[in-house]
Amino acid sequence: MKVVLIQLPVQSLDYEYSRENIPLAPGYLAAYAACAGIEVEICPPAVASLAGDAALLEWICLREPDLVGFATYLWNSARVVYLCRALRERL
Repeated sequence: MKVVLIQLPVQSLDYEYSRENIPLAPGYLAAYAACAGIEVEICPPAVASLAGDAALLEWICLREPDLVGFATYLWNSARVVYLCRALRERL
């Protein structure tokens, strides 16, 4: 099984993305999954923080994952729903 985990950044008031987007929760999940022999790739912060939706979708699709996980919070839930719907169409 191939899993991709993504943590989207917090958007600041000046519409730039935070440079401190550290995927802590995905890191913990990846470490736990590695014990079970599951292949996990975490989206690099440079891609997650700076790529637009089209580039992020392309990055995910190129990996051909069996499962995609997003660290979801109140402030990014609408974007996560949009990305999930787009992934369902593409994958």
